[in-house]
Amino acid sequence: GTAARRSETLGLFWDQVDWEGRQAKMPTSKNGRPRKLALRTDVMGLLQQLPRTSDLVFDISLKTLLKAWRRICEAAGVEDLRIHDLRHEGISRVAESGKFPTILDLQAFSGHRDLRSLSRYTHLCTTALAIRADEAEAERLARMDHNGRMRLKQSTLLSLGGATKSVRESSVFQGEMRVAEPVVLTPTEN
Repeated sequence: GTAARRSETLGLFWDQVDWEGRQAKMPTSKNGRPRKLALRTDVMGLLQQLPRTSDLVFDISLKTLLKAWRRICEAAGVEDLRIHDLRHEGISRVAESGKFPTILDLQAFSGHRDLRSLSRYTHLCTTALAIRADEAEAERLARMDHNGRMRLKQSTLLSLGGATKSVRESSVFQGEMRVAEPVVLTPTEN
């Protein structure tokens, strides 16, 4: 979904939906600032199916919504689930996806003014960070040959002073540099 706030959803007017821009433009939000709510393709399809009987997209009172929510939860056998929990889940899933490369991107998606408030959602990203750390380590290990030596491209070797048999022989490493053991560099194809 959109991970919109309940007040943003219930206060959304049809003329605030920008179909071409795939967004809902809200003049004010909980934090007092205007907000643009990104609308996924599937959400836009659902919005297009709604009847337009009012200027409001969801012409329902808060009291009616909460009553319906209670009935839905009871019928599903779900206890202790608030509507706001859906917002938390939506932001957490987006954060865990890794598709939003910076905290600023996630902040724009969630509409949080304060990064401290947003941090309640981003702590869940540690699993995604661990996966990326594994991928980075696998890439690093893939650059090593079977003896644990770093394999460098020919272009890298040339920038170090040319392809040599060992690091000690490279003109870049002449002088005060001391190496415990010579490290053999094996050029690879570019």
